[in-house]
Amino acid sequence: PTPPSFQCSLDNASSVAFTPCSSPTTITPGDGAHIFYVRAVAPNGSTGAATNYSWTIDTVAPAVTLTAPANGATVTSSSTPTFSGAAGNLSGDTATVTVKVYSAGTLLQTLAATRAGASYSIIASSALANGTYTAQASQLDSAGNPGISSVNTFTMAITVTALAAGGSHT
Repeated sequence: PTPPSFQCSLDNASSVAFTPCSSPTTITPGDGAHIFYVRAVAPNGSTGAATNYSWTIDTVAPAVTLTAPANGATVTSSSTPTFSGAAGNLSGDTATVTVKVYSAGTLLQTLAATRAGASYSIIASSALANGTYTAQASQLDSAGNPGISSVNTFTMAITVTALAAGGSHT
């Protein structure tokens, strides 16, 4: 007896989308959700029911940026600056953006911001003394692809006005 042959289809189960294929067969789909169909074809040309396998390919990391404090900025308004930027909001991008703040290479704060749409914002968890700092934001997607912002270097320069003894502040 002549063995059956196979027909395959990627992402389209209509009968016109099936083409002859062998086992094993190689396919090269891009990012996204996919369904691979295969069916047997008898020597007389009749086809069996298709069986399928579904999967998702995700090689694209979330697009995350850190725009504030801007690289090279001097912060003079608050000792607890706000860290903000753009966040990935595609299907599979996690809702959490992590901001890490360093001083001279030592990690000082790890902040977890929840994105709102395609942006995030979070205030430093404790005051930063005057000096130079670096910060970087990161975000994962469900496939574990890390989106990482550029490293921003900024300077804290908060001026405190002292009151004279017995004086008042108006």
